[in-house]
Amino acid sequence: MSSSPETLAQSSVAKEAPGKSEQHSLRVEIEKMDTLMNLMAELVISRSQINGVLKKFSIKEVDESLSQLSRITLDLQNIVMKIRMVPIETVSQKFPRLIRDFGRQNDKEIKFAMKGQDTELDRTVIDQIGVPLTELLKLCATFDIESKSERMKIGKPTVASLFFNAYHEGNHVKLEIISDGYGKPEELFPCEETEKMQKMIENLNGKFILSGEEGRMTKITILLPLTLAIMQSLLVKVLNNIYAIPIASIDSTLSLPRTEIQNIQSRDVIVIRGDIIPIIWLSDVFGFNSDTQKENIQVVIVIEGNKKYGFVVDSLLGQEDVVIKSLGKLFYDVREFSGGAILGDGSIAMILEISAIVKNL
Repeated sequence: MSSSPETLAQSSVAKEAPGKSEQHSLRVEIEKMDTLMNLMAELVISRSQINGVLKKFSIKEVDESLSQLSRITLDLQNIVMKIRMVPIETVSQKFPRLIRDFGRQNDKEIKFAMKGQDTELDRTVIDQIGVPLTELLKLCATFDIESKSERMKIGKPTVASLFFNAYHEGNHVKLEIISDGYGKPEELFPCEETEKMQKMIENLNGKFILSGEEGRMTKITILLPLTLAIMQSLLVKVLNNIYAIPIASIDSTLSLPRTEIQNIQSRDVIVIRGDIIPIIWLSDVFGFNSDTQKENIQVVIVIEGNKKYGFVVDSLLGQEDVVIKSLGKLFYDVREFSGGAILGDGSIAMILEISAIVKNL
């Protein structure tokens, strides 16, 4: 597929038989697509404002009309999102030659394979993910994969394997880079380069996971949202501040007596169905004085990597579709927030970056 600076808005017409019908497409300027998305975001905000005002009243006819408005808005939102979707192939089509040329220049023979290149992402994500993916592939080829002579010495095939896979997982797209090299990325990869790529991915509201099996393989996993414009979130309150937690990161919510908190190795934990879950007081993370007098605590169980954590909040405000806005350069070094969310009343809620909050636990 061409990587033209225009987005194709496709109206799918099934080919029932040769000559009967054919696939049609319409070229739409990117600026017009961005305008349409901005209008869609404004519609979501307006819907939230109306819901916020009218939920104080209980009028059957109004409730039914609001439900219909929500359905129509959601349908329109889904259509706009689909129009903006672009296959990852527009970025990855240059990777085979990149790896082939790199191998020739560095005494490395690398068999490179890709899967799922028709997996689609929002155009905004596609525009920004190319650089980190390219650099991460280079890191694997440079520091993880051994030279042909070294692989021969340790009994490995002289031809190394490097994979780039893409596929959908829930409301995310999962990208994987796998190489059959040393399997010690945290020791061998330059720390500054890895952190730089991780920050670029987190700026896309993505997650970056680096893992390896010594002597066998290195694996880089990237989770990216389907869109950067609108996100389903759970709104929570800590003191007088409202925060948004991405629904995709939440396992469950619960209320439990404060007495159920245990202390193991100087860490507060709770035990849920046999699982020991460390808890994080968001009031401490953001430097607030928490209310230690409450008998019950509200906990949001989030999943980061393969682990669960409990975020303690003052109250749960409910689920809401929020419009995501960049925080700009002023907040570039603030890792605990991935963006700002515009709420129905026009106020701003900071979107929590789960990986950054749990990192120092």
